[in-house]
Amino acid sequence: MLEGFRIKTIVTVGTLLLSASLVLTTASHIMGARLGIRDMVYTSDNMLPSVAVLGKTTVHFELVRLRLARTIMAENPRQQAIAVNAFKAAIVQVDRDLADFAPLISDKRDADLYQLALHQWRNFKPAVEQVSQLSLQGHRIEANDLFQTRIVHDAETMQRTLDAATDYNVEEAQRYTANTVIEARGAIYQSAILGVAGLLIGLFILSLFRRRVTRPLISLEKAMGAMAEGQLDITIPGAEKRDELGKIARALDGIKHSITHRAVAEADGQIAVQRRVTGSLEIALTALKEGKLDHRIREAFPSEYEQLRGDFNAMTEALEGQLEEVALSSDAVRGGAGEISAAAGDEVDGSRSRHLNVMMRLPSGKPTQGAIRHGN
Repeated sequence: MLEGFRIKTIVTVGTLLLSASLVLTTASHIMGARLGIRDMVYTSDNMLPSVAVLGKTTVHFELVRLRLARTIMAENPRQQAIAVNAFKAAIVQVDRDLADFAPLISDKRDADLYQLALHQWRNFKPAVEQVSQLSLQGHRIEANDLFQTRIVHDAETMQRTLDAATDYNVEEAQRYTANTVIEARGAIYQSAILGVAGLLIGLFILSLFRRRVTRPLISLEKAMGAMAEGQLDITIPGAEKRDELGKIARALDGIKHSITHRAVAEADGQIAVQRRVTGSLEIALTALKEGKLDHRIREAFPSEYEQLRGDFNAMTEALEGQLEEVALSSDAVRGGAGEISAAAGDEVDGSRSRHLNVMMRLPSGKPTQGAIRHGN
């Protein structure tokens, strides 16, 4: 399916996919970290302070009841004055705690609980101050009855409201903490999935690159090595492909055909030169066979055969010179032989003349048998 795509396109798409995978993985890490930081910051800046303020409010609210009871139970004016001052300080502290909690309200539920606690406190505060005034005026029984009835009831009601607000903020803190853990796990899982996806994409691109680039390049390298060794009858692999390597293969195939044609042309030219050289030598040898020793190869040969022409011409010149010397020697021999024959004839004729003269001087006038044999 991907054979029709160019390598540049595949590499570009693969790079984009890997980059997208890395970007998504990084974004997942950043998003998870931001969510976790947001929840932790919100928990540390809101939930935990809310729980701490509500805890202090509960403690100071209990101190209001406790110090009010000490005010009622004081045995002398000095103890009563100390208890009243502590009681008033506790009331001030509760007011401050409720004011500190207001900026930490997180949602409607938290705001409703705060408004309920504030309303109960505003009703509770005049009641406890009334009990304190009755105690200071010496109406300890009335103060104690009001304390045991209304104060205890209102205190329990407000305490439940404060406990509800505290529990709600604790649950919110736990929820945000749990959300932080869940978001962190989700970010880890998402990063793992994106990492595996990126790894698979990388392996796919690597496998595709190996199949589309590495193996064809190795085949082309072998083909070029074979061509360098002179094997021009090979088939260039991958010339049918439509990608960049196909272009390279077709170009290499064109180079192979060009080299082949050039080699054929050079071979034909070399054969033509050899035929011309051998033709000239054949003519020269035929002339030499016919005794034409003055025949020379006049046509210039190519540089690689020029020494052959020079050697042949030098050989025929040397042979011609040697045959001329032989002819001259033969003539001299024939002349010497003629002179020797002539001298021998003259000697024979002189001998015969002398013999005849001797015979003519004999008395009988007849030659002897020996003379006759000598004359013969």
